[in-house]
Amino acid sequence: MFLASHVKLKEYRVIKKISKTNPFFNQLKTEAKFLSRYSSDFMPKLYDVEEDGENLYLVEEYVEGVGLASEEFLQNCLDEKELSYIVKGLLDFLQFINSLEESVLYIDWKPGNIILTKNGLKVVDFGSVIYTEGNDGFTPLATSGFAAPELIKGGVLGRATDIYGFGSLVRYLAEKNRQKNSLFKKSIRDKLLRLSSLCLKESPDERPDIKDVEKLVKKICKEAPLASQKNQQRGIIRDTASKMIAVCGAESGVGTTHIALLTAKELAAKGRKVAFLSLIRDEDGDETNLNCLTDLKNIRIFNSVAEEDVAYILKKGFDNIVIDFGRVDEFSLLFYSCDEKIIVIQNNLIKGSKSVAFLTSHREDIGEKDWLIIDNLSDEASLKETKKFLNGLKIKPGCKGIGRERI
Repeated sequence: MFLASHVKLKEYRVIKKISKTNPFFNQLKTEAKFLSRYSSDFMPKLYDVEEDGENLYLVEEYVEGVGLASEEFLQNCLDEKELSYIVKGLLDFLQFINSLEESVLYIDWKPGNIILTKNGLKVVDFGSVIYTEGNDGFTPLATSGFAAPELIKGGVLGRATDIYGFGSLVRYLAEKNRQKNSLFKKSIRDKLLRLSSLCLKESPDERPDIKDVEKLVKKICKEAPLASQKNQQRGIIRDTASKMIAVCGAESGVGTTHIALLTAKELAAKGRKVAFLSLIRDEDGDETNLNCLTDLKNIRIFNSVAEEDVAYILKKGFDNIVIDFGRVDEFSLLFYSCDEKIIVIQNNLIKGSKSVAFLTSHREDIGEKDWLIIDNLSDEASLKETKKFLNGLKIKPGCKGIGRERI
């Protein structure tokens, strides 16, 4: 593993390299597959995957913070608010995993994979993620002291396996709390140790399910703010009732498909039945290939759709239809007809000039209501510049940014 610096963006990246003959090659390949398919505030971003005849390379976001297995963490104690905050963050991640396809399990719950950052909790190392259906020949890594008995001894893996892993980390954290007990009232530490003992039952059938865990954690840690509360208030879509959402890019490579998929997943996470449409590209348009992308939970994927066929999909009973237009030169009638219209730009050293030119040339076309500019891979300073630029053009669409601190 290497730490690299992006010369133009002035940001760190982690480069993971592994030989194709290495016994852990399948683990890194699994991580690449999972991170390319799903995105979350709890996970590092995957920027690129490359391979040659001998090695596989992953380029990922560098996660800066304090690991739960680091000396800095081990040399300090947690107070009850800190303890509650971290446990709620772990619960949020467990809920995220459970919101994915029915068969997805994280498996590798251990302190070394949890990092506390200034923006919340991050989980790293997804090489042991498994799909309980169709994983013949794949053996996930199991960390002694944190892995469920069915992982160590062999057995049927399921949701209860991740419940055990969650419980093992709750116990690890609770033991870091040194607050004295009250004579008449149990401390949060005692209550969390009790919760962990339930999650750590030998038999999977005796462990609580995810709903029971949610209720117990919320009851125990009700005074602490939810780790994901801030992010939940900053979604992409302003109105989930919007039937058709159009997403286009000011140019190729600004992350149009990524934002469109985030939009679809955000709606699906709220229980909406979503269709994701990738339109046929012009020869000089985006080269994004979604043929390898299968349907996600509550999301039906339609690849290479012609604009005239959208009306047919409208009759299929979807709650929302997210349309990925890719890079566009002009807005089509279909784009204008959508309830929400999203334009993806990048106001940085690499893409900034073309994004600025696109917005300038279309300032007469961009409306205020139901229009949104997303400055992808932005930081606070560049987002501020984007908003200032839009004001200078005298246009007032919504404007949000995705960067180190996600929407």
